[in-house]
Amino acid sequence: MGCYRSLGLGLNRIADFLQTEKGVDGRRLMVFGHSRLGKTALWAAASDARWALVVSNESGEGGAALSKRDFGETVAIINAKFPWWFSPVYKSYGSNVAAMPVDQPMLLGLMAPRPLYVASAAEDLNSDPKGEFLGAQGAGVVYGLYGKRGLAAGICRGWSIRWGMWSGIISAAGSIIFYYMTGSSIWILRIVW
Repeated sequence: MGCYRSLGLGLNRIADFLQTEKGVDGRRLMVFGHSRLGKTALWAAASDARWALVVSNESGEGGAALSKRDFGETVAIINAKFPWWFSPVYKSYGSNVAAMPVDQPMLLGLMAPRPLYVASAAEDLNSDPKGEFLGAQGAGVVYGLYGKRGLAAGICRGWSIRWGMWSGIISAAGSIIFYYMTGSSIWILRIVW
């Protein structure tokens, strides 16, 4: 078990506590994380449906970004820099990501049918904004099994879509998967909240 699974279990213990608080509506818990905590938020929500809303901000490799896209901080790079973050099995795919039996849309699909919000920063190429978008879009297949509408490609309010040159909120009318990319660098922006 890597540290993300352990941290995710810790977040789920927080959900246990919040369920006992009189002033908290246990049906409306939200889990939010940025960067490595974005990965943690996804893993926590994948294993505990009490998180009613999942927000992953610039989670990158091992989070929302496609591993098989092999762009930015790849499986090999992230495991070399942070060997304690993931399980030995995940590390074994560093030199052959094509052999991985899964990819991130499957992780993101575990959030279904709950609302999912993935956010990226155009200047944070390490987290692979396009890969995060494609991960969120790919999760729509699972959401469709629940009768929910997934993320639609090319629907953008107020901006033109050109990878590396655009920002904005993308979602389909009636969708509960949302994607946002800011034109700036690595930050949690007010619009994400």
